[in-house]
Amino acid sequence: MAMRVHVWEKYLCKSGLWPKKTAKERDRAVFEKLEKELKEINSNHEVLKQNFTEMMEIKYLLQITEDFFEEAESQLSSSELPSHDSESMAASLRQTSRRTSSVSAGGSLKLGFVAGVIKQERFPAFERVLWRVCHGNFVLRHVKIQAPLEDHVAVLKQTDEHRKHILTSAAASIHEWSMKVKKMKAIYYTLNLCNIDITQRLIIAEIWCAVSDLSKIHAALVTRSEQNGSSLGPILNRIKTEQTPPTFNRTNAFTSGFQSIIDAYGVGNYQEINPAPYSIVTFPFLFAVMFGDCGHGLIMTLFAMWMFTQEQQFKKLKNELIDTIFNGRYIVLLMGIFSVYTGFIYNDCFSKTFNIFGSAWNVKAMFKPNGPWSNHSLHDSAVLQLDPAVPGVFSGYPYPFGIDPFIPEIVFMVCLFGYLVFLIIYKWCIVTVDESETAPSILLLFINMLLFTYNEPTDTFLYKRQRGVQTFLVVTALLMVPWMLFIKPLLLYKEQKNTKQLVNLGDMCVYQAIHTIEYCLGCISNTASYLRLWALSLAHAELSEVLWKMVLQVAFTAGNHLESVVLVVIFAAFAVLTVAILLIMEGLSAFLHALRLHW
Repeated sequence: MAMRVHVWEKYLCKSGLWPKKTAKERDRAVFEKLEKELKEINSNHEVLKQNFTEMMEIKYLLQITEDFFEEAESQLSSSELPSHDSESMAASLRQTSRRTSSVSAGGSLKLGFVAGVIKQERFPAFERVLWRVCHGNFVLRHVKIQAPLEDHVAVLKQTDEHRKHILTSAAASIHEWSMKVKKMKAIYYTLNLCNIDITQRLIIAEIWCAVSDLSKIHAALVTRSEQNGSSLGPILNRIKTEQTPPTFNRTNAFTSGFQSIIDAYGVGNYQEINPAPYSIVTFPFLFAVMFGDCGHGLIMTLFAMWMFTQEQQFKKLKNELIDTIFNGRYIVLLMGIFSVYTGFIYNDCFSKTFNIFGSAWNVKAMFKPNGPWSNHSLHDSAVLQLDPAVPGVFSGYPYPFGIDPFIPEIVFMVCLFGYLVFLIIYKWCIVTVDESETAPSILLLFINMLLFTYNEPTDTFLYKRQRGVQTFLVVTALLMVPWMLFIKPLLLYKEQKNTKQLVNLGDMCVYQAIHTIEYCLGCISNTASYLRLWALSLAHAELSEVLWKMVLQVAFTAGNHLESVVLVVIFAAFAVLTVAILLIMEGLSAFLHALRLHW
């Protein structure tokens, strides 16, 4: 059936009669009748076309042959023999007579005449064949047929019109037939996965489905059973199984892009926590930390909004690259919004800073009489540093954008890196600007904590009994390593042994050892990998500044008369380089690094 519909579609495309979609219904009998008529018309059309071509060849052959003989007769009648050549002509005839008699002695001399039609490109080869077969004893003449052999005559016109009428009738239902065939194929494909009852009256199917969808499935089965007038109602039972159910993550247009990012790395097991909802916030935020710029983020946000307005046009395009960008339009939108947010934190817009909220630092307070500076200090010192201990230098007003601040794995992570995060926030809260020079270094504190190296006279701590707390945390983290190595394999071995399944404790231990080593090393390497947030953020800011100084700033120094003209030209180059380098290249780099950090 699918092949038959495909044949119809091929003929409709060839005839240019592809219709718009219609809801008109045609039964199977009409389909078979139209198909039979189309086959008869096509076969008759080919026979008529072949006969017509042969007749036209014979017609032109007779006409050209008749012209050839008439031309020869006219030349023979118009030719006159001169009297002074009679003796030579007689000698020639006698010589020809002798040749003829000699040929007749060995066999009769046969002269033939053949006429036909041959394609123009085959004529040279045909002439060479005749030359070799006849040993050069032939006369060949050819004339091109000027008129085309295939012409539209009444019979062919009627056949074409009739076929067009049949195709037009079929075109009204081709979409419906195609949809029915696709549904039938899907139904039969599903039925092939089912088992048939012994009575040959019931179909048994075992499927995985979400518990929340059980009521919908049962309602759909009941509805279809009532529509078909079945005397037996559907039976839906939940069965217990030892098999692990497949992973099912329900998504929509907003979350599908983030789910694809997670699934590209690996699909979690059944009942594992799906990290995709968390990545909706963490992924664009990590991207924005590296990409942060108000201007560039605004352009990215506007681009994502433009894709929303052109949603129908993008769905019609069949391009893999455009499809990928369009399916991630919500990711692009959030990356742009978060980039605007981090751009405000960095106070960075197209590599330029702006003063919106004011500054908590006052330079005037550093000059006399309250401060130590004077006019000579500006000339004598290359580098000057504000001293927050001087009254009036630091007002203390906070910046509006502040810093946003399994069992064995979580304990291991919290005891080490969770404690490191605690030290950062704790020091930020209790250490004032005046005490910043004498405050202990968190990096040195963390290294000494892991190495158990403490120098009591010289070490400074953030709080009392810090040494004891740090020792307890390190020991606890180390105890989590054997827990991760042995507890899980032993519990799984005991559980599966009770179910009388074939288990191998050695394989379980090796598998768990690989995961434990990977997790412990990953905690260190992945935490160090977050330094790329700082590196890429610095690189983006430096590239923005270089592009501003070396391209756009040149227009402002061109002179009063040429400044406006040069500004228009240079701004075009600045805009192109901004989009190509800072938005596309740097954006893709930050995207890949954010993807790497999530994986």
